[in-house]
Amino acid sequence: MAGARVIEEIVARSPDRFEITVFGDEPYGNYNRIQLSGVLGRLKDPAEIMLNPFEWYEQHRVRLHAGVRAERIERDAEVVVGRPAGRNGHGKSIELEEPYHKLIIATGSRPFVPPMEGREKNGVFVFRTIDDCASIAEWAGKSKRAVVIGGGLLGLEAARGLLSHEVEVTVVEVAPQLMVQQLD
Repeated sequence: MAGARVIEEIVARSPDRFEITVFGDEPYGNYNRIQLSGVLGRLKDPAEIMLNPFEWYEQHRVRLHAGVRAERIERDAEVVVGRPAGRNGHGKSIELEEPYHKLIIATGSRPFVPPMEGREKNGVFVFRTIDDCASIAEWAGKSKRAVVIGGGLLGLEAARGLLSHEVEVTVVEVAPQLMVQQLD
């Protein structure tokens, strides 16, 4: 969300000063991740949490490579190399190169998955994206119980979202209390 906020500020202050190109490994414009629990809980449609849908990028002449992960930066050549999620007709992913003069790196965060046995099995999810919500909801429709590892804000939000699927939820937290980062 921080990277999108930077773009909004640049466009608001100097709309014609820069040619802006954005890589995003998800196939969407930016959205409010804080509201993902509403999507998981069926209170919101993913379209309702979009901050800047595709049309916004077009209107502000921002070139968005949605679904393209920035793989590397070639600093000497001032080029960002990305790789789309899809494959070409030969089963290989095609690289996309975009030149730059100024570069902002806003990679966001990644979920921490504890190093435990079974974390790679079916039915184990992280709670970070719209696609994660869809996968979790699909699984929840076939399940009676869920365990959420992590009693922080996101873990509790995920648990709340799962409850709307009529799933019995257990939250597991290593700290002596819930929301240890938020409450003292």
